[in-house]
Amino acid sequence: MGAEVGEPSSFLSLTAAFSYGIASMAMVFVNKAVIMQYAHSMTLLTLQVTLSVVCTAAGVLIAALGDFSFDLYGYDDVSGSGGEIRG
Repeated sequence: MGAEVGEPSSFLSLTAAFSYGIASMAMVFVNKAVIMQYAHSMTLLTLQVTLSVVCTAAGVLIAALGDFSFDLYGYDDVSGSGGEIRG
């Protein structure tokens, strides 16, 4: 059985997950190197974190491609609940 219409392929999901993993690991190692080496480490750290967030957001968008839908009943149910979860 193949993927249904509007459902992301396994390749896209795998690509998004791989991109997320690379961005996470890069953020950890690069941030550590920036903090240890540079005089203006907070500026560089902010730039690296921003880049990592953008890469992560891109991965999320790739993973969610074709998965967006608007459910008026669900939106109304959640927005009118005052934050509580109804079963």
